[in-house]
Amino acid sequence: MNEDDPNLTPETHAASGAAMAASAVRQHLHLVETCRECHRQWQDTPTTTRAAYLDFLKRAESHPAPRRVYRDDLPHELEPVMAEVGKDRKARRWASQQLSELRRTPRAGRVRKVRSATRRFRTRLLAELLLEEARATVRDDPREAESFAGLVPEVLAWAAEGPGQAWAHPLCALAEALRANALRVAGQLPAAERVFELLRHALVLRPVADAAVQGEIDSLEASLRIDQRRPEEAETLLRRAARAFAQAASPAGTAKARIKLANLMQAWERPADALELFESAGDALEGDAAPYLAVTIAAGRITTLCDLGRPAEARRVLRGSLDAFEEDGAAHAGAALRFFEGRVALGLGEHATAATRFATATRVMLELGRDYDGALAALYLAETYLAQGRLAELGRLAARLVQAFDERQVAGETVKAARLLAQATAAQQVSVDLLQRLRQRLVRAETPLHQPR
Repeated sequence: MNEDDPNLTPETHAASGAAMAASAVRQHLHLVETCRECHRQWQDTPTTTRAAYLDFLKRAESHPAPRRVYRDDLPHELEPVMAEVGKDRKARRWASQQLSELRRTPRAGRVRKVRSATRRFRTRLLAELLLEEARATVRDDPREAESFAGLVPEVLAWAAEGPGQAWAHPLCALAEALRANALRVAGQLPAAERVFELLRHALVLRPVADAAVQGEIDSLEASLRIDQRRPEEAETLLRRAARAFAQAASPAGTAKARIKLANLMQAWERPADALELFESAGDALEGDAAPYLAVTIAAGRITTLCDLGRPAEARRVLRGSLDAFEEDGAAHAGAALRFFEGRVALGLGEHATAATRFATATRVMLELGRDYDGALAALYLAETYLAQGRLAELGRLAARLVQAFDERQVAGETVKAARLLAQATAAQQVSVDLLQRLRQRLVRAETPLHQPR
């Protein structure tokens, strides 16, 4: 009998087992009655053992097949519950199909498609799926994220002002915050500011009672304040977000808010405060948290320990986090690991190891299109070359970096740092102090390694 047969039901499985047991009884009796050797061995078997064996075979032979339970057999009071389960499953499938249809629709036509529909595109489930889509696409395609977030108020227009639909207001508010965040990621800071200004005014008139939603809105606005170089406001928002997530009993949300706050402290040269926040973020996580969060926290602890001149402790954290880096699954996780190994090695004066690690991290990050990460690794590689007296290689590194960014038309502080490094190298004015200042400008301007998603 093939137990992996997809056509084998519980009834046929049990019936086959009973038939096999009956056959085993017949075979046993045949053998002990016709074969002298089997008969002799059976007679030599202790009476209690023989009785137990025969009893086992007979019980298997007479074991009743389990009866399949049908919906009609369930207690009457469970029928409404089963009906709701069936409706939920159907609703989720329908919402997923509608999301797929909106994905296939060009951005310019999505609002019109939703508004012109009479029955479709009108469910809370679809709104929640659109919010998830906005979160998932914002880094790779902020215009898509803005489009999906902007559809949520259209989808929920029927419920936003309706009686008994209090859940619609928080979802619409969160959608506006996600839309503003998409504008921020796209570099449209004034537009993002306008959206947040309107949202804040609306929330004064009608606050959001959902603590988790309020925490996410505060966290997203804090990202805008960081990009606007308004660190004090960002710190206030992130501390408020962490409290809101804690109130909502959201360990992941609490951890993310603390990580972003720690990154802010790190960028503004407060490594001791950053280390405390990274450690408290780790304390907030639960065992089933996403692997990337564990990596993010480990990365922050390693960086701040190195900044504090404690590379030996950083190495212990790194070694204890190797499994997390392996489980992370992000394309750049391996290169990030090499970067952190380089930081530790540089702090311990192991310059040959540091140069190898930073060179690998720089090359892979640039190949993956992670320009900020590649530039940061290159600036540490430059410091390593400087310590080794490898000035010619330092000059070639700076030239390659500028060429790579120019070819890809990279803008912002990333390419500025590369050009300043090249100019200083050409003028033979590179120093550790200059490299530290270039890195600090870069960290304040861009997104750090393993920023929470």
